[in-house]
Amino acid sequence: MLQKFNGIILRTVNYSESSVICDIYTQELGLNTFIINGVRKKNAKVGTALVRTMSMVAFIAYYKKDAKMNRIKEIRPGYTYLDLPLNVYKGAIGLFMIELIQKSIKESEQNTTLYTFITDVFIKLDQHSLRINNFTLWFLVRFALQLGILTSKLNVQKNEVYDYSEGILRAEEEGGAYCFSAQNTNVLGRAIQMDYSEFMNQEIDRTDRKKFINSSIQLFHYHLPSLKKLNALDVLMDVFEAG
Repeated sequence: MLQKFNGIILRTVNYSESSVICDIYTQELGLNTFIINGVRKKNAKVGTALVRTMSMVAFIAYYKKDAKMNRIKEIRPGYTYLDLPLNVYKGAIGLFMIELIQKSIKESEQNTTLYTFITDVFIKLDQHSLRINNFTLWFLVRFALQLGILTSKLNVQKNEVYDYSEGILRAEEEGGAYCFSAQNTNVLGRAIQMDYSEFMNQEIDRTDRKKFINSSIQLFHYHLPSLKKLNALDVLMDVFEAG
């Protein structure tokens, strides 16, 4: 039956001579796979520019609950990016975020809160006019909170470290292999407690940002054992090293 969807494209794969297969996280049914026929034809009404990774779309599809893949009949933009595709820093952050999301989420069920978070974070990145350096850190913390692999109930004190294997704070001297450093724990506490604008303006140097990102990725790998290597992480680091 025909059904309307809103979604964000997490991954695309070319199929046959003119079709594209997309993994789309939808507002209505969570993660699902769809095929779009004819978009790679020379005179296609809907071009490949619309069905790229990170695109937010509204579409109508022939949907069967138990089908491995459903066919899209009509598709249009759900939100049109203004700055993200043109900004090398935002583009690197966006590709990293979408890869982490795509490799972290497997559920084909409705989760309106998570869907709203994902779409809002890409709109926020596109419209962001503050300093961009801390955006990845903020996203990692907020996404971990959304997935329930990080607790928001952290009142970080000096010389404490966050043990992500148990979700608790420890004295620095009691830290182990699954603990953030004291510096990373301090950043974590700020990212949880501060509002968005305040955290974006925090002074965090390049080395500390890199260490925090790496520690956060370890947290994700610990709680999501099936999470594969994030290829976009190296690109993200290179872009910000160059900048």
